[in-house]
Amino acid sequence: MQSGPRPARLATMTRSPTPARHRVWLVLILSLLGAGFRFVAFGTIGLSHFDEGVYASAGFWAVSPAGLAGLNPEVIAYAPPGYPILVGLSYGLLGVSDSSAILVSALCGVAAIPVLAWVAGRIFGPVAGVSGAALAAFSMPHIAFSRKALTDVPFLLVWLAAIGLGGRFLEKPRFGRALALGVAVGLAQNFKYNGWLAGAIVILAALIGPIRVREERGRAALLATFGWGAFAVLAAAGVYLPWFLFVERQGGYSALLRHHRSYLRGLAAWWPNWNQQMAQGVALSGSGVWCLLAWFAIVVCHSLGRYGTRLLPTTGLRDWSWLLAILFVGGLIAGLLPNAPWWLGLAWSPFLLASPRPATRMIGVWWLLLSILTPFYHPYARLWLPLHGCGWIIAAGCLSELDREGEAAKPLAMSRSRWLAVLAALVLAGVHQGIQGPRVLPARWVLAPDPSFRRIVVNELSRDRVFDGKVLRVLARRPFLFYRAISGPARFRIQLEPGLEGLAANVRPDQVLLLDLAMVPQGSRIESVYRDLNTAWNQVGVYEDWLDPVTLLDVRPDAARAGTGSAGPKNQFVIFLPKTLPNPERSQP
Repeated sequence: MQSGPRPARLATMTRSPTPARHRVWLVLILSLLGAGFRFVAFGTIGLSHFDEGVYASAGFWAVSPAGLAGLNPEVIAYAPPGYPILVGLSYGLLGVSDSSAILVSALCGVAAIPVLAWVAGRIFGPVAGVSGAALAAFSMPHIAFSRKALTDVPFLLVWLAAIGLGGRFLEKPRFGRALALGVAVGLAQNFKYNGWLAGAIVILAALIGPIRVREERGRAALLATFGWGAFAVLAAAGVYLPWFLFVERQGGYSALLRHHRSYLRGLAAWWPNWNQQMAQGVALSGSGVWCLLAWFAIVVCHSLGRYGTRLLPTTGLRDWSWLLAILFVGGLIAGLLPNAPWWLGLAWSPFLLASPRPATRMIGVWWLLLSILTPFYHPYARLWLPLHGCGWIIAAGCLSELDREGEAAKPLAMSRSRWLAVLAALVLAGVHQGIQGPRVLPARWVLAPDPSFRRIVVNELSRDRVFDGKVLRVLARRPFLFYRAISGPARFRIQLEPGLEGLAANVRPDQVLLLDLAMVPQGSRIESVYRDLNTAWNQVGVYEDWLDPVTLLDVRPDAARAGTGSAGPKNQFVIFLPKTLPNPERSQP
């Protein structure tokens, strides 16, 4: 056999002191650490977000005689069936409870850590996979959403799987990979109505190749990509088809599209929505101290993934001092600029899009497409979660590029132009954050127990004799109905109110009004609401409530801004009796 020089990449890989199995163990340990954060005080977490009540109640199909065919069509307006199906399965295994519903999100949040490590590792090298896992494990926004019975964290999990499988398909398009990609995109669409964008990202990454990049791929390769890509589209459509037909039977898919178009805003709303979502990302970051400590842990994990238990390179003072500089400078950036991963995407996206590797281009398309489209929709903080995932991958890639002993075949070399782009983006980040003045919600709010809604509905309403035999008119978040449904026989009948209008009308002596102040629209003056209600009702009691950060940012978006008057987490349930009745003696809550 003729001997010759070894390829540079192979030579570098054989010098690596950390075997692949050690990196697998690191990712497993990071997943366990991530599970610890997501399960803090788990049994005491309750439902409080409006949508949580809808999803948790939709899971009742598991205890319905009709089974999955009895899925409540009300969920159609909120999301496809993926998350309610998982919640129902959890009810079937563990029983109906708020913890069973939240468990689905928590487990999906933990599972996203190794999946993201796989995606980042395929694109930026195995050490970047470890760094990406660490970024996901310590991400406070992801921790916050993993502790909510919402569809967003399970959606991110299947989205990451679709992106990873999309990269594999673009590298070598063939039947098995096309089928896997199509199924993954179809599953993503079954968790959120924008899941199809994962497939669009793969298509755009494939299209950019022959248009913008000089690839050494012939006509046959392009035909294989788009031929098998068409098959992947059909596979995705087949996975989503049952839900499409279900929606058609329940009023038509066109009605659903009209409903979701009502949340879209024009060009004039893009800039304020983007500003608000950036502020929300800072608000959920958990504090500068948390970000600083998380960055130190991320760099330690990166070093373990690169150098093994030595932690530092042995190639000389220059190399390990460079690593320490990354530790402290990066820690300063992470502590001061929680949204730094998004700004790194701004700096890197042109170079990612110009990469000859289709999987690398795919990350650039992911960042660019969602950064443009997401602010057109109503600016909910949870909609930014896929961009958080993209930011973790880009930040892991950047850390790998900065590593002077990293893989030899790097997707991007940190040339002077790339350094300048990163520096300019970080300066812009600092200026923008200084002007906007976002407020950081304490990490203890994210990790705190939240049983107040459960306590009010299950315990205090059941003990309060003022409701006996009455009609309870309720304007409250939907977890009220979930807790009412699982708390046994009621001593009162419930009449749901659609809004503040009409609360002071048709008041009868046998009625009691329960008003959740979180349902008062943002910008409304509480004083005027009380003034209108006092024409027909007397306030007779108050239950104190507490809004977790995710619910707080949806109910009071100004909580993401410093210096706002209504930025606190406190909330109240107020009880009113008709003015025609004297105030009875009541048991105190």
